[in-house]
Amino acid sequence: QVILLYTFLISSIVYSQIDSLYLDLIPNTQDSIQFSIWEVHNKEMSLPDQEEKEYEKELARETLSKKDQQLCITNLQNPKSYDKSRALPYHHNLVLSIYKEGIILTEIRISTMTGNIDIDSNLTENYFRSNCSEQMRKVLIILLKKYNFIELFDEVELEGIAMN
Repeated sequence: QVILLYTFLISSIVYSQIDSLYLDLIPNTQDSIQFSIWEVHNKEMSLPDQEEKEYEKELARETLSKKDQQLCITNLQNPKSYDKSRALPYHHNLVLSIYKEGIILTEIRISTMTGNIDIDSNLTENYFRSNCSEQMRKVLIILLKKYNFIELFDEVELEGIAMN
């Protein structure tokens, strides 16, 4: 019984620490959030007979409205926005950059192909790696449509965030 109690307490402490990490990584105050779309090509994306050319090219960038900024912050701070899994390959093509006084506080990189989400805080130098839950995928689709970015993707490229 003591071992079971000890295991239960340790697991709840670990989950509490993970959940508090979202709050540390995503600032509550920001001047703006930039939403950008990138064309990313890396070694994992190359065909077998293709010469490996790695590059990243920004296709579009918009500053989110205050309402959309709040939608992002609320969802990014919510543990239910992540399903705590990870997919291969490493790839990202959506970037949310959170600014305050011209400095990037946090950068969120998301793959529309895999649903992976990487959050890096420049303030705390902490990071978080996971996969977007259905809740977060809905928010991303809303933003892509609202800012007319959805037309930059074909169906296969949106597989990681497409609604089931």
